[in-house]
Amino acid sequence: MTSSPINPTPLSEEHSRELARFPRVLRSLVEAELAAGNAIAEIVRGFPAAPCGACVRLARRVTTRARRSTGEIDFCERHSSDRSGEFTDAARHFFVLEAPATEVDSDAGSGAGSGEESTRDAASVLSQARAADSRSRADEHAESASVGMPFSPSGLVERFRAGMAMNVDRWRDGAGFDLSLLRSATIRERAQLEQMLLAAPITDWRVVEALAAIDSPRAREALVGAMARSNTAQAVVLLFHAPELFNESRRTEVLVSALGEAGIFSGLTKTLLLVERHHPPPVIDALLRGARDRDGPVAGQLAAMLLFLHGKADEPCDMGQHGFLRRFNTDDPASRARAFSELCERIGRGASPP
Repeated sequence: MTSSPINPTPLSEEHSRELARFPRVLRSLVEAELAAGNAIAEIVRGFPAAPCGACVRLARRVTTRARRSTGEIDFCERHSSDRSGEFTDAARHFFVLEAPATEVDSDAGSGAGSGEESTRDAASVLSQARAADSRSRADEHAESASVGMPFSPSGLVERFRAGMAMNVDRWRDGAGFDLSLLRSATIRERAQLEQMLLAAPITDWRVVEALAAIDSPRAREALVGAMARSNTAQAVVLLFHAPELFNESRRTEVLVSALGEAGIFSGLTKTLLLVERHHPPPVIDALLRGARDRDGPVAGQLAAMLLFLHGKADEPCDMGQHGFLRRFNTDDPASRARAFSELCERIGRGASPP
């Protein structure tokens, strides 16, 4: 049973002008939704769009296409008070946002939402993990009993254990654990692998990556707990491998801290990859502060990201900007100040970030 459609209304001149800026694939999605009876609630600038982009907020959820990622469109389901899902393209400058789900509206009306992002925060993850853990254990024991075999390590488990040992080659290559073994493991083997990983230090990025790949209730609980105890560098690793476990407020907090601390060989690459996908105003401000105040090589990379997010570069590491970005790598304060002033002029921002 379908609900009655919203009466289509003509686009205002302002909405038509803004929609014309959107990539073709997102513009086509909006046009299809309008033809099907959806409506544009508003078109706004700002998060989750990049500063050079915009967001179309629809009055209802999307019905003209599947709510999943394809080759052209990236979809992410949300459970927040302002949207239930978001569609974007590879550049992530423009977004189409669905209206929040009914249950989110009800929570907001009763004061439960209070405008705060509620996507799988620590309390809900821990609660869900504990509730599902008993079911997971029952399934594992049922399989063990059905085959009449003891719960002992298999060849696959032993191969995975051997791959956990660090050696010079693995350290040099930055190689993680063999995650293909996780994908081919039985329920019983996955339980043993999970137990091995839970006993390992979650300060090791390889352990974080593997626990995120297992994605079991106990693995999620361990990762959420590790975030509560982590320093900034460890928090970036957790956010990089399991971003869906942490709400937008926590992601913003981690990235703002990391943009003030991460170095070229100590987390900056992961931090900037995360910034590409999550750049609310506090993160933009942190990028500006870093471009103004941090050492030259780091400042140049932060400036490059700002140019990209403001639509002034084709990619975060645009070689066409190399000459300009090299100007940040100087010991002369006056030269650095001029480079920063030009950056602010290019992206249309004030030269004194908070």
